[in-house]
Amino acid sequence: MAEDITARDAKLIQYLNEAYGKEKELEAALQAHIKMAGGRATYKKRLQDHLKETKAQARGLERRIKQLGGKADGS
Repeated sequence: MAEDITARDAKLIQYLNEAYGKEKELEAALQAHIKMAGGRATYKKRLQDHLKETKAQARGLERRIKQLGGKADGS
């Protein structure tokens, strides 16, 4: 299927993979901050909400990359 990808789609896949990579980096950072949040329940809850949103965005990017015929790798 890779040979069916147009130059435009290849560029779009590249940009989406860059965004996907940033979302995955943010997931790791948020998980680390959640562990350090300690007893600050409100702060921890907001971080957990943000992590949930970030994971959903990464899944959406991954789905779109696959629809275009690419592979989500974030690099």
